[in-house]
Parts: sequence; C-alpha cells; structure tokens
Amino acid sequence: MQAALADIVAEVLSVDSVGVHEDFFALGGDSVLATTVIARVRDWLEIDHAVAADLLATRTVVGFAERLDNREAQCGRPERLATSARHYLDIAAMTDEEVLAES
Repeated sequence: MQAALADIVAEVLSVDSVGVHEDFFALGGDSVLATTVIARVRDWLEIDHAVAADLLATRTVVGFAERLDNREAQCGRPERLATSARHYLDIAAMTDEEVLAES
C-alpha cells in the first residue's frame, strides 16, 4: 500500500521517487497537488472515502496509508487496499504495449 501511494505521489509531484516518511509539503506539494493525489488514489485504488484532508493532515505516505487502512478496517475490509495496491503496482510496471496487449 505504501509503495503504491509513494508512486502516485511521486508521479503527481514529478519527482523520481518519494520516501514513505518524506513530508509532502517539503517535496513541493500543496493543497492543489494533494487534491490531484486524492483523485488518482480514488481512481487507481478504488477508495471512495479518501479525501485531501487525509494527506494534508498526515503529510507523509506512511501516515496517509495508515489512515486509509484504518478506515478500510472500520468498514470491515482490512485486506482490500493491499490487494488494490498490488494490482496498481503490477499495472504501473507494465509498458504501454503490455497494457494494450492485456486489453
């Protein structure tokens, strides 16, 4: 889960990588970029309850992941995000040609 979130955050911030303990704002993030991260997280990981306040309050990937995991556990779906994150990472690692071949 943390790896998938770090990948999404890095993509939005246009940086090579993001450490799970790095501060989103120190990396150049702001509220507009946080909203972009949330939109991608909602889309890629199918998390309808993720909101910008989750990232703004936690500021790090590890805190953001923990907050989302806790909410999923409260909904009775503790493993769902880990599965969605693994699928995201598998797809993100594919080339455009591989993605098209799978379609």
